[in-house]
Amino acid sequence: MNLAPYIQLFAPLPAFALTLFRIGGMFLAAPFFGGSGIPVRIRGGMVVLLAAIMTPLVIAQTSKSLDFSSVISGGLCEALLGLVIGLVFGITLMCAEVAGALAAQQAGLSLSEVINPLQDSQTSVLGQSYMTIFGLCFLAVGGHRAMIAALLDSYRAIPVLTFAVNDSILLLLVDAVTGAFNFGIRLAGPVLVALFLTETALGFVSRTVPQLNILSVGFAIRGLIALGVIAVSVTTSEGLLLKAFDEGIGLLRAGLHLPDSRWGSLSNAG
Repeated sequence: MNLAPYIQLFAPLPAFALTLFRIGGMFLAAPFFGGSGIPVRIRGGMVVLLAAIMTPLVIAQTSKSLDFSSVISGGLCEALLGLVIGLVFGITLMCAEVAGALAAQQAGLSLSEVINPLQDSQTSVLGQSYMTIFGLCFLAVGGHRAMIAALLDSYRAIPVLTFAVNDSILLLLVDAVTGAFNFGIRLAGPVLVALFLTETALGFVSRTVPQLNILSVGFAIRGLIALGVIAVSVTTSEGLLLKAFDEGIGLLRAGLHLPDSRWGSLSNAG
């Protein structure tokens, strides 16, 4: 019995498995795709579909003969690389939650928390609102396409079985976290300034009118001012958001030495 056709049929399976590891790692940490809001079956189906599409590309670009022993030895590194790609995008979008948490803390609105289904964690109401608004902006300017483009370009810069964790990967994650907090503070800047001026004014009022219960009155005033300033500042934060997304993508491409792509700048892609 000639087994050659059957062996040839299963030849692409090692490349498919390695591709599956990298894409699955990205989907674990990527915004929107990695959250519990999407059912596991749908996420699994998307991973398998993308892996099947990219497998011919991986086979064409690799210069090594792939077998199942290479899958066992290199599968973890492939998953780590995908995890790094997803983490950078997730950390970049975290600037919205940082801005919401800072604004809620200063306005006294952080006492009530809600469940964030995308990250399966508790967050403030303002943090959830910021994440929803800026997450929709991320999709509107093509952030999901930029994420898939970065995954595709990673196979050109880092072929399968060649990724190794080093200091540059750790610096990439540290720079991404630093940039997210920087942009989060800048997004919340108008609210923080307005609340600081409000606290100063309430301090003068409490000194001049000591009979006034400044705690109960101030709580309502801080909440109204915070919501009003947020309503105005969110509509004017498009440029800052695009700059935050572009910087996050730039850090990822520079840290992993990915080639330039038309989706490298969301300011132009959107």
